[in-house]
Amino acid sequence: MSLDLQLVGLPDLSGLSGKHLRIDPHPETVGQLVDYVVDRYGLTAARLLLAENGLLDYTIQVIVNGKALSRESGLEAQRLSKGDRVILMLMAAGG
Repeated sequence: MSLDLQLVGLPDLSGLSGKHLRIDPHPETVGQLVDYVVDRYGLTAARLLLAENGLLDYTIQVIVNGKALSRESGLEAQRLSKGDRVILMLMAAGG
């Protein structure tokens, strides 16, 4: 079974990949999922998703099966399971 990935608020990346991706075999962690997207979609994905230290940028929210993940829990090491639905979403603020 695969993992479903949705990209929200990332039009430059979803223009390359589409807004919904089915990834099979699925990555085991959020970090591996981000690495997969960057490897597959190159510099555009890296620029949008990664901070200078190579980890997921703080402007990207990760939601797994409808639940926002906390960075304090070690986001890159967060385990994923077959059939999970993951959203990578650009956080926006304003008023």
